[in-house]
Amino acid sequence: FLTKYYTTMKSVAILAALAGSAAAFSPATTGKASTALQGSVFDDYVGAVDFRGKELKWDPLNLSETYEPFQGWFRECELRHGRTAMLAVMGFIATDYVRIPGDYFSFETIPKTVDAHDALIASGPMWNLLLWIGLF
Repeated sequence: FLTKYYTTMKSVAILAALAGSAAAFSPATTGKASTALQGSVFDDYVGAVDFRGKELKWDPLNLSETYEPFQGWFRECELRHGRTAMLAVMGFIATDYVRIPGDYFSFETIPKTVDAHDALIASGPMWNLLLWIGLF
């Protein structure tokens, strides 16, 4: 049973490689040239207004102009990283008021959040974290 399965898989892999190599010799498609003047990338974006109500088109490295196909991805990443940073700050502040149950994490063992890293390395739980991140 397994030899038939491996033979089939090998045949599928060879066919996929041949189909991929055939695309290398096909003619490239050319787009229609446009003579119209193009505006800024930010003209179509909703929300390009700063806190004063004025127009905000801040892109000092011109990444949106250079990598036009990635504009949506850039915008999505900016939102994702901003939200992650906000959650990280809230998590850092929340540990001054709420803790995970256990002796390692109690307010008596670690009175301030700033001291948590050094205290948890000395007592041991951070080594477990390093081990599991290193393994996976």
